[in-house]
Formats: sequence, C-alpha cells, structure tokens
Amino acid sequence: MRILHVKNVAGVATQLRNAQRQLGHESDILVFGAGDKQYDHDYIWHNNRIGQFPTPIGEGVQLIKNFLQFIHLIAEYDVLHFHGYTIIGADVAPRRPPQGLDLPFWKLAGKTVIMHHHGSDIRYRGCPYLQKKFADLRLVSTPDLLEWDPEAELVLNPIFTDKYEFVGVNSLTSDDPITVVHAPTDREKKGTKHVIEAVQKLKNDGLNIDLKIVENTPHDEAIEIYKNADIIADQFKLGWYGMFCIESMAFGKPVLVAIDDNYKQYAPELPVIDTSPNEIAETIEMLANDYEYRAKIAKRSRDFVEQYHDAKVIANRIDGYISGSAKDIPSETGYIL
Repeated sequence: MRILHVKNVAGVATQLRNAQRQLGHESDILVFGAGDKQYDHDYIWHNNRIGQFPTPIGEGVQLIKNFLQFIHLIAEYDVLHFHGYTIIGADVAPRRPPQGLDLPFWKLAGKTVIMHHHGSDIRYRGCPYLQKKFADLRLVSTPDLLEWDPEAELVLNPIFTDKYEFVGVNSLTSDDPITVVHAPTDREKKGTKHVIEAVQKLKNDGLNIDLKIVENTPHDEAIEIYKNADIIADQFKLGWYGMFCIESMAFGKPVLVAIDDNYKQYAPELPVIDTSPNEIAETIEMLANDYEYRAKIAKRSRDFVEQYHDAKVIANRIDGYISGSAKDIPSETGYIL
C-alpha cells in the first residue's frame, strides 16, 4: 500500500511510517507548521497567513491553495491516515470550518481514509459527524477516548523498538542523586504540580534527588534525557499512559503513572507503578531505596513494550483492519490489541 500520514501527534506517525516501510509499504508523513516538525517527517507545509491581520478572504484563499496542493500531493497514495484533524478544520484553517469537511472529496478520489485520535481532538467533544460518516476506519490510542467514540478501535501507540536500546537502571551510590524525569505537554493535564511538590517534600526530608522537567525540547534531545533517568514520572490525571511512558519503558525505566480502575482491563500486565498524585513522594522514596525492584521493573517494562507496543505489531494490526482480517478479540494474555 501507499500511505500518507497527515500530522504527527507525539511522533506516532513516525513510528508507524518506519514500521510500514519495513513491511514493504510506501509510507510518508506530512506535517503543518512548527507544531509537529520536531518529529521526523517527509513534507511540511507552513500556514503562512496573509498580512499581520488576515482577513476572512485572505484566509479563504490560503485554505484553497493548501487544499489544491494537497490534492496534487495525494495523487499517488492509496491510504490517507489523518492524526487528529483533517485538512479542513486543521491548523491550515485558522477559523476552523466544520472538521472533516474535506473527507467526501478524498472518498470520491478513491482513497481509504483513517482517522486516528490521540486526545484533545475528541476528548470532551466527541467524534465529528463527518468523520463518522466518511472515514473507513476510526482509531483511538488510549481507552479513555472510547468514551467519546465508542465505535472506534483501540490501537495502542507504537514505538519502533529497534531504535530504543535497553538501558536499564543505575546502581546508585550514597553520593549519587536520584534523577526523576517528567515531560509534560500540558502541566495541568499531566499533574505536574504534584510531581514538583513530591520532589520538594523529599528534598526537605533529606533525600538526594533531582527533578528534570522536559519541555519544548527537540525529540532527539529529550530521549537522551529519558535514557539517563532513574525514575520516570509520567501523568497523574488522565488515567492512562502516553508516548513518554512507552519510550521510557523501552529504555527500561520504572515509570510512575496513575491508571484509572476503569481502564485496567485493557492492560492487566502493564508494568508501571500505579501511583495516585498523593502517593508520588512515597513511591519515589521506595524506588530510590530498592535497586533490585527497579531492575526487575526495568526488564518487565522492556518486554512489555516489545510485545504490545512494537510498531510492526501495530502496523500489522492496522493492515488487518483495512483488509478486514483483524479479529476484535483479546490476546491470550488478556491485553486488548
């Protein structure tokens, strides 16, 4: 197949593209402006507005130009895999006409259309009507999003494990600070204040500890920081885990994250340390003093990612949905793929 990914939320498209190429597909990525360009991509369009104070007419002209350019670009592709938003209603349309208004055109052009939702694009607002009507396949990357689109398929976020070497955990001496890494895309949604408060409490109690908050950092630089972490603090309000957690588990790092009881059915073997916001300090202190437990979690974390998040596994699963051969049943372990 010839596949074009449109946008690149959290680098998911990069992981899928790399795996799809290994599987023999022709797969590329188009991103818009600065938002997604920190991740590897093949094409980029900048949303250059007309003038300092753009008029509706000027923005309309820009939208039409982008639309026509997209028609030319997609001519050679069989599958359009949209991440979050389509062309009309995405960042290229500053005044945001109805989301998915362009989907009928791609269907008339004979394209297979995939809508892949990753969070705030449907959370609290639901899946747009036009996406429901015209998309051939709708995917969500976390189980909480099924509340907003119950008919979508849950497909776990992929990671190209070949590019993530196992690092494991450090054996710390009494003079070494324990390094906690937290990488919020949104401090409020990720519960950053709880992480800061927990680390400050531990410092006040005499623990030798450093907190590194990774924000607005190119992805290649960020993952080098993850590699050197002793403990990862993921997110504590959304009830599930994100790409930051998956990458950290691939490196063999113990991860703290709050998992909602309603979602635990989707991950009975998940090797994270389930931690509520008021338990962060206690859990970090426990991990800091127990190297053997950290090492055990490190191995289980890497194995889990290879089995359930490897991009080739996920890419094959999406191929199965497109061809109609995928089975909507749990794996033998009980993990829903």
